[in-house]
Amino acid sequence: LIYLIAREIAPGETGRIAGIVAAILFVGFPSALNWYAQVHKDGFAIAGFLLVIWSWLWARERPANRKSAAVLLAGTLGGATFTIFVRPYNLIPLFAVTAAMFLLIVVVDGRDLSRRFKKLALYFVSLLIFGAGAVWSISTGVHELYTSADLAGMAAARDRNKDWQFTKESQAIKDWHWNAGGWLPHRLEGLIEVTARARVRLIASGLEVQAGSLIDTDVMPDNALSVLAYAPRAVQIALFAPFPIHWFEKLSAVRLVSVLETVIWYLIAPGVVLAMLYRRSSRLLMALSFATLFLYVYGFTLANVGTLYRIRYPFLFLFITVGVIGWVEFISRRRARRPGPSSPAPTPAHAAGPQVAPPRASRARLFGAGMIVVLFTGLGYAGFFLRDIILARWFGVGAELDAFYLATTIPMFLVAVLSMPLGTVIIPQFLKAKEQRSSPAAQRLVSKVALAYLVIALIAAAALLASSAPLLELIGSNFTPEKLQLSQSLLNWMLPILVLSGVVIMNNALLNALGRFTVPSVAQMVVPVVSILALVLLGGKYGVVSVIVGLLAGQIINLWLVATALGKEGFSVRPAWPGSGVPTQDTLAQYLPLVAAALFVNLTVPVNIGMAATLEEGSAAALGLGGKIVTFITGLVSAGVATVILPHFSSFMARNRLLDVRNELSFFLLAGTVITIPVSVVLFAGAEFIVRLAFEGGAFTAADVKQVTRVMSYGIIQLPFYTINLLVLNSAIATGHAWRVMTASLFALAVNVGLNLVLMQYSGVAGIALAASLSVAVSACFMLLLFNRLGHISWVDLVMIGLSWMLYTTLIISLQYHSYAGVGVTIIALGFLLYGQWSLLTRWRTEA
Repeated sequence: LIYLIAREIAPGETGRIAGIVAAILFVGFPSALNWYAQVHKDGFAIAGFLLVIWSWLWARERPANRKSAAVLLAGTLGGATFTIFVRPYNLIPLFAVTAAMFLLIVVVDGRDLSRRFKKLALYFVSLLIFGAGAVWSISTGVHELYTSADLAGMAAARDRNKDWQFTKESQAIKDWHWNAGGWLPHRLEGLIEVTARARVRLIASGLEVQAGSLIDTDVMPDNALSVLAYAPRAVQIALFAPFPIHWFEKLSAVRLVSVLETVIWYLIAPGVVLAMLYRRSSRLLMALSFATLFLYVYGFTLANVGTLYRIRYPFLFLFITVGVIGWVEFISRRRARRPGPSSPAPTPAHAAGPQVAPPRASRARLFGAGMIVVLFTGLGYAGFFLRDIILARWFGVGAELDAFYLATTIPMFLVAVLSMPLGTVIIPQFLKAKEQRSSPAAQRLVSKVALAYLVIALIAAAALLASSAPLLELIGSNFTPEKLQLSQSLLNWMLPILVLSGVVIMNNALLNALGRFTVPSVAQMVVPVVSILALVLLGGKYGVVSVIVGLLAGQIINLWLVATALGKEGFSVRPAWPGSGVPTQDTLAQYLPLVAAALFVNLTVPVNIGMAATLEEGSAAALGLGGKIVTFITGLVSAGVATVILPHFSSFMARNRLLDVRNELSFFLLAGTVITIPVSVVLFAGAEFIVRLAFEGGAFTAADVKQVTRVMSYGIIQLPFYTINLLVLNSAIATGHAWRVMTASLFALAVNVGLNLVLMQYSGVAGIALAASLSVAVSACFMLLLFNRLGHISWVDLVMIGLSWMLYTTLIISLQYHSYAGVGVTIIALGFLLYGQWSLLTRWRTEA
């Protein structure tokens, strides 16, 4: 109905888009769970109200024929029927509001009453039906339950609470009586009195139970003029409460949800003014009048903002719908005035360079390559997991394993900070040099970068070797001298691996840039295999040192395999100083921000572990175990996306085809949303099963299962946000905006720490996992908005992704609190939205 109302207010594309957005918000607001699953029967009342206003809008601009009469009559009877069965007293305000709307229509059509007489007659018949219902409601006395104060209850409450303000207001209620003015018709004044009496009754009820969100309880109008005088304030409260000054009082999950939704409404609200500027029509006026009058009735009657927040839902959403229409129209007009972008002509490719495939073929190839990469990466992870299982069984949780993990942590941290960004930044620079200059020029660039890396890596290894003793003593302050000596010995063996890792990563990156995605993913499986063989064959004699030796041998074999494959493509990662004419300023300018970004990202894990260590015993272990599963899933996504998407984007940028990069980014953003949301929901719902399957048994108790399950379920929430963030980051690197990656990473780290401090107080270690997911979501929103401003992401994509995320969040909340009615409704809405996005992707593939 919200969608259809938007189509009536703004026919055409604006109404269609605005209707989709408003309808998704209608279902996606978490507060909608109030009427999905509680016993207030709000859903039926909301359907009745919306059915009435839709039928009146539908008949407005259509001929006064049998179809119009049937639709208007069906909407009237349907709305009245819903109201009679759930809230019969609502027939009184429904009649009053429709009577005011009828007078408005008469005024608007004043100059053309004769031509529109038949239409007015139809509306009058509808009005008579509501009038008959209101008369019946008054005659049966159903409204009396809401119009007489419970003085006995007030007296008992007054005895329980001696607060002065409470007593004063209670006395005012006791002394309240209606003062008839005599200047209004008896029936009309009777309706006003009913409304005023209902307000006094509900204030009394709120004071009796000491409701926490009462407002203006000292305002009890006792005559028609004072009721009308309070109208602006009543509408203000109904439209904009809770007000910002009350947002952070008595913080709770419900309060935070209401604050979030109110902020969204505040952002949409200026669109109402835009709609009145751009889309003025009698139907717009009818919708706003219907909503405003009902908001006045409820804003006047209900002094409890919590109750008002729920009751006002359909009428506030009429305003939200109009606001979205205004913004959509505003953005459409701005885009219409803006000259459309044109893709620069591609630079002629060199004969030796591969051509960029058409988007459809390229996407299909990328998808297949991505699946292969994910498969072999998963097998590699499984190999390392098997190695850790063997380590745990051979050495137990003792001195040797402590020394092993301490010795490997620092070098692998340096690999992540120094070497991984090198592989990321070399792809766009290599393709740019290859396509815009020549293959020899690209080889000279690679040689110069490899030489620079080796210098940096050797300096880092030498510094780590010189400072290893005091550094290990600082980190392992409670280690015995023997354990520290073993750690230092293992660390020395790790230093060659630190240096070789960067060279391997460069070879892998260049193979990915050339479209050889499978070779690096298969070759890296050698490392865990050789490491396990070394442990099995030499572990009995050399202990845990054999694992490090196996890692080094596996890395050497891995390097030989990828270097051989790259040599067959005519390139090699051989360090050399090629002299002048090989600019590396762009590479350095992109590399340094990525190093900083990697530093911030990799600091997140030790920071979270450190903060978890301040909680009860076992919290750090629970975070580590639950995080392993999340890291496994996100690692697979990262491998599949980063390996194939960055070369794909960079190949277009190498030919100055920025518009193609934007189109491809749009496609993959929608594809990532469509694919990852269902996967994430399944993993969230099955978290307990996965944790039991992976860890349960032995000393791992049922309480441990519960704790680790919460960590995993809260952590896996980040998957859709993580995927979108990863896609945007790859686009940023390909288009030369690496410093924005650094900014987003620093921002995410700050948000993560801040949320940790708040959420760990309420949810313990699970709060830290939730904070990590929220920080990823905030970072993804930051990057989407940033690249929207740069013109790389359209507003349409932004809105579609935002709506998907909102419904996804509501679905997760419904699953968390076992609101199965909410789960059902949200899945239906999310299914429609994802189906629409998938249809769009299918159309794009066909067009491509």
